Amino acid sequence: MPVEMRPDPASLAPDIDRAIARKEFEPWLQPIVNADDGRWIGAEVLARWRHSEAGLIGADRFIACAEASGQVVPITSSLMRQLCRALRGRLPVSGTAFRLGVNVSAAQFVDRTLVADCRALLDGLSHDRVALQLELTERVPISPTPATLRMLDELRDIGASLAIDDFGTGHASFEWLQTFPVSALKLDKRFVSRIESDEVTAHIVDAIVTLADKLGVEIIAEGVERSGQQRALLARGVIHQQGYLFGRPMALDEFVERLGTSASSAPLPITCCESCS
Repeated sequence: MPVEMRPDPASLAPDIDRAIARKEFEPWLQPIVNADDGRWIGAEVLARWRHSEAGLIGADRFIACAEASGQVVPITSSLMRQLCRALRGRLPVSGTAFRLGVNVSAAQFVDRTLVADCRALLDGLSHDRVALQLELTERVPISPTPATLRMLDELRDIGASLAIDDFGTGHASFEWLQTFPVSALKLDKRFVSRIESDEVTAHIVDAIVTLADKLGVEIIAEGVERSGQQRALLARGVIHQQGYLFGRPMALDEFVERLGTSASSAPLPITCCESCS
């Protein structure tokens, strides 16, 4: 009988501890594409829990508990090690580094594990072949303390950039944009879903695009599901897009297999180091 995943962090924490020990967390990847031609230019890394009884569990069922308890730190470390092992020697060779987006939260700025994990991944996959982008989420607010700012500077120095996930959905996004060394905004799927049908939403997207242009930061659109949304975003200069139109999240083995096709001269049709061991 499937186990009911309990939302209370105190009750779920022991289950997560056991899952970490059993290495049940795994990275799934959703491609980020150049929407002009469908080429994969990167991917967002999404945590999945392969539970022995409940089957495959999405991050929305456990990540809030893991963030509240601090268990997100060893989970992220495990995901990065798996990425390093699987992608070493398999990233496409091109003039642009392949982007990997990894979600991070406040719990990961209380110790130095994140810096070590990022350094190991970048060293293992070669800095000129991979661009590591840390995606800040608003689930747990991050305060711009001196220690946090120092860590962000160090992450930037080793080659990790910073993106604001779900941009436009909360006030913290704008505070972070003022305070943190942000290089990209991920346009929330709620705006993308209504860009064709709602004039106000279209104007909001226009304003975000203008803001990003003035600040010199990139925009990546999330949740693109229809070709009309793709065209509306392209018309506004939003080339890098992510969503079911281009590919659903997939297991690491499948992603690596399809990445080999994407790395060839023809674009994919639209439809490490010791530490990594």
